[in-house]
Amino acid sequence: MLYEQIYFDSPDVGGLEKEYLNRCIDSSYVSAYGPFVSEFEEKFAGMLGCQSAVSVQSGTAGLHIALHELGVGEGDEVIVPVLTFVATVNAVRYVGADPVFIDVDPLTWNMNPDRVHELITPRTKAIIPVHLYGNPCAMDEILNIARQYNLYIVEDATEGLVSKFNGRFTGTFGDFGIFSLNGNIW
Repeated sequence: MLYEQIYFDSPDVGGLEKEYLNRCIDSSYVSAYGPFVSEFEEKFAGMLGCQSAVSVQSGTAGLHIALHELGVGEGDEVIVPVLTFVATVNAVRYVGADPVFIDVDPLTWNMNPDRVHELITPRTKAIIPVHLYGNPCAMDEILNIARQYNLYIVEDATEGLVSKFNGRFTGTFGDFGIFSLNGNIW
């Protein structure tokens, strides 16, 4: 063979990873519940400076739960950027609401806050800013608009885990923030 085969996602389990995996196996908690989950949630909330964090199965699930908990439902509208992963829009549809697409700023690829006012109707209940590719949205402007119209903010920070806006982590400005860590959403 001329070239050594390089696997896309080959396991790299060293001493500490092996220890943690064995602890999980020994405790019989190897999935979405157990002492490691609550420990992670506590530490993650502490890192973000939030009151609490809850882990869920996916970003879609996190967005869905957030919208549901805020009472967004049938007949409501949620403003979402045209440039996002489909999960953002799917979550809006899962609660029976209608997505209202907003254009993005050509420099940031994030929702253009200057256009939000044009899209708000009496049916508008929430805005989902998506911090695309780790690039923070203009949260000051978006929050001002949300306050002015009494709208909820659910931040899709699945691509902006450690991104900051004005010294604060993305996902910590709105009513809910949804994050992703190695394909798992927190």
